[in-house]
Amino acid sequence: MWKRLIDCALGTNERMPLIADIFSNHDETEAVKCLSGDDAQSFVDVVDEVLSYIFLTSEGPTDLGLKF
Repeated sequence: MWKRLIDCALGTNERMPLIADIFSNHDETEAVKCLSGDDAQSFVDVVDEVLSYIFLTSEGPTDLGLKF
């Protein structure tokens, strides 16, 4: 699932539920912990982009229906 998250064709709104799913799923979380190099950096960049969008816009995580 993390590979889909870093797909450049996805918009921020499409990435938000993927991040919630990744951190809600033990196997996905473990897979993310094993990332290194460019994959790890890409993952961090996307998570940073999405979290910035959520918390720097008028939309908060509860407004978007996300449960972290």
